[in-house]
Amino acid sequence: PKLASKNKDFVDFFTALIAVGDEALAHTPELLPVLKKAGVVDSGGVGLMTIMRGFLAAVSGEDIGTEDIPTDAQTQKKEAEFGDNSDIINLDLGEIEFAYCTEYFIIHFKQMTTLADIDKLKEKVGIKKTIKEYNIDEADFLARLDDMVEQAFDDQCTGANPRYPLMSEIKEMYLNAYYGKN
Repeated sequence: PKLASKNKDFVDFFTALIAVGDEALAHTPELLPVLKKAGVVDSGGVGLMTIMRGFLAAVSGEDIGTEDIPTDAQTQKKEAEFGDNSDIINLDLGEIEFAYCTEYFIIHFKQMTTLADIDKLKEKVGIKKTIKEYNIDEADFLARLDDMVEQAFDDQCTGANPRYPLMSEIKEMYLNAYYGKN
């Protein structure tokens, strides 16, 4: 309400909204320990700010680039610091009253859920084990694979991952998902 009452013009409103939103987004690692450990900001917040930038571009008639969209936390962690999640599993949420869904699953399910349990759940809800099982033609899949890899690499959320994946790793994930390899 404060921004709306101060900014009667849409361009001014969205400009102010983006400034406030970017500031809040930069602080998301302080709200969610998993983000802080990974050295990233909330990917949903990045998406929301991207939408706000799109609104600003639409109302101002300007093309807006994506180069200045913040996807990193204020302080980055080195890749070598990732891997052991025991501190997250044993996480003391302290003053955080509600954990985000990712944190909840990491804390509550990793200790007691096996891959076999996940496979049983997927079967129960009707999720097939491979992409191939959905009758996706192999030749068609392989013909589109490089384009899918590029699109996944360029996706806005990719930069919010704890580690930026290589295109070869994304391709390997797609192939594993198609053929059912781990």
